[in-house]
Amino acid sequence: EVKGKNRELSNKIQKLEGEMKSMRAEYEEKLNSAKTLAKQNADQNTVQSKEFADIQSELEAKVSQLTEELASKSKHSADSLERLGAVESEMKKAAIEHEIEVKKLNEAIEKAKVLSEKDQKKIVKL
Repeated sequence: EVKGKNRELSNKIQKLEGEMKSMRAEYEEKLNSAKTLAKQNADQNTVQSKEFADIQSELEAKVSQLTEELASKSKHSADSLERLGAVESEMKKAAIEHEIEVKKLNEAIEKAKVLSEKDQKKIVKL
């Protein structure tokens, strides 16, 4: 009876060992699969990180270029406004000088009229 029990336990142990080997093989297969996926994910993340860094570099270069262009255009606009202000100032100065000349001419015309009238009166007296 003890031999029968021993054999029965031995069979159960063998059966459990077989199940354990099967479970271990399944575990190792899943572990290897998980390692492979982890490596693929790491590789993909490395590629994506590189692509992201490249895109970021391109965007930084474009922002730098646009900033330089904007600064150049702003300077050009400021220079143009400065020149325009100088031209406006010169025009105002010229307009004032013109007004002064017109006044002088008008005064000269008035003096000429007065002198002409005096001359005509002298002629009439003669």
